[in-house]
Amino acid sequence: MIIFIALLLYSSVIYAAPIKIDGINFQVTPSMGKQFGGNVFYSFDGFNLNKEQVVVFSGSNDIENIIGRITGGKESVIDGEIRSEIANANLYLMNPYGFSFGPNAVLDVQGSIHLTTASKIYLGNTGVFEANPEKASVLVSAAPSDFGFLDAAAIEFEGSELFVRAGNTLSISAGDIKLNEANLTANSGRINLTALNSIELNHSNINAGKTKTGEIYIRAGKFILKNSNILANTIEQDIALIDIQADDFIMNNSKIESDTFGPGNAGTIIINVAQKAILDQQSQISSTSLNKGIGGDAGNIFINANELELINSTISTNAEAAQGGNIILNVRECFKMNVSELSATVKGGIGKGGNLAIGNPSLFNIEDSKIFANASGGDGGFILIISESAISRSNQIAASSETGRAGDIKIDDIYNVGISSLPIEFVDDDNLLIAQDCSIVNDTESSSFVVTGRGGLLNAPDDLQTYIPTINY
Repeated sequence: MIIFIALLLYSSVIYAAPIKIDGINFQVTPSMGKQFGGNVFYSFDGFNLNKEQVVVFSGSNDIENIIGRITGGKESVIDGEIRSEIANANLYLMNPYGFSFGPNAVLDVQGSIHLTTASKIYLGNTGVFEANPEKASVLVSAAPSDFGFLDAAAIEFEGSELFVRAGNTLSISAGDIKLNEANLTANSGRINLTALNSIELNHSNINAGKTKTGEIYIRAGKFILKNSNILANTIEQDIALIDIQADDFIMNNSKIESDTFGPGNAGTIIINVAQKAILDQQSQISSTSLNKGIGGDAGNIFINANELELINSTISTNAEAAQGGNIILNVRECFKMNVSELSATVKGGIGKGGNLAIGNPSLFNIEDSKIFANASGGDGGFILIISESAISRSNQIAASSETGRAGDIKIDDIYNVGISSLPIEFVDDDNLLIAQDCSIVNDTESSSFVVTGRGGLLNAPDDLQTYIPTINY
């Protein structure tokens, strides 16, 4: 009998007539769907809004998740307003045929927002809400836990300005995600972008930071930034994170920033690229401290790629007056810099210069570029380069300090130095280092420049951190 009743409830959702949005101000109430615990489920024939139209979800405050599917077999074109009057309720919208948001689109939801072109939404460990009404759904009270994809369509934003309220999550998952002159914002919250194929931003911004900090997670086959910005800045707090994973990664005249403008520390930036990462046309990746008074420390940047190329671009963990951050680049095949800069410099105060490490590419080539870990009143930082290739004299490498102790610059040639003669750790005892004279173009004569050796390095974002003294997170 219990099983029979459950099947009746389930069947009434699957075969009920879908909701048709009609009119300027369309009200959606729980009686038009089916509620299980804190979840209320809706089926829409279509979900298209012109700029005058508003869809309003209402209901009691025991509703935690509004979960809607679009079953009409067409892309949803949204240029109007989606509003929820339910306190703190999250909104999930699923259309396997895609979404297109226009310049007049508004998302006024008190909780988090999840947009997906998935074919199903999993509910905890036992439930599932199928996008196809002819497939069996198992509706339960457990919160949405994951998305299932078949051949996913795209979600596009054209001139859109969309945001979630402070501290909430904006999550977008699709086959492709495209932003053109669009902005997605989650102040002090979290932004998730997941694409089976590609994510492309053109003259657009992804922003998760303001007074307090936020997090940004990006997963894609190919991730392309053109004249665009990824921002997770902070003033007060120090837990900002930008985490990017892609097969290929391209930046053209774009910025990825997790900076601090106040007492909070700058955030961590982690970029994992299976194949090639390119920074071009004055692109910048920074986790810096920009407060000239009492400011937080600069953050850390980890990049792991098969190939990494910088063309007229910059990666920096600078500080105006606090501690410099760390830059760790693990590159397996090819590392190139052309008219570019790596910088972990402290411009004032007594903060220590940051640390930089590059290893272990088969091909290493830098031309007309700069690698700096300088300081003002504090000690210079530490620079480690692991490569069998010679470094051209057209480059500048420095770890100097105006009034403090100069930092160390070490070249680790693991192919030309016997493993039996290598030190276990990088230490300050010069008697344990394998040194030789080596010319280098520098803006100071006080930095030390040492060639040493070590084998057995792995390729993971933080492998080189064990080679750098006093690294901080």
